[in-house]
Amino acid sequence: MLGGDHSISLGSVAAAARGRTIGVIWIDAHGDFNTHQTTPSGNIHGMPMAALCGLGDPRLVDLIYPGRKVEST
Repeated sequence: MLGGDHSISLGSVAAAARGRTIGVIWIDAHGDFNTHQTTPSGNIHGMPMAALCGLGDPRLVDLIYPGRKVEST
């Protein structure tokens, strides 16, 4: 899937990963691996990859279902 704003991927990847193992190729100028504690801007669009890996605010991490959606390598 392709998206526009960085935050669209949080719900899309979480839904696709439900009940199965998926791979994610993240192409962006920034890693989007911030949490609410490490973000320089406070914007959610810098946090989706961290949340998908189970890091950060539980409201983001537990979107659609509890816990991480992808393994970080």
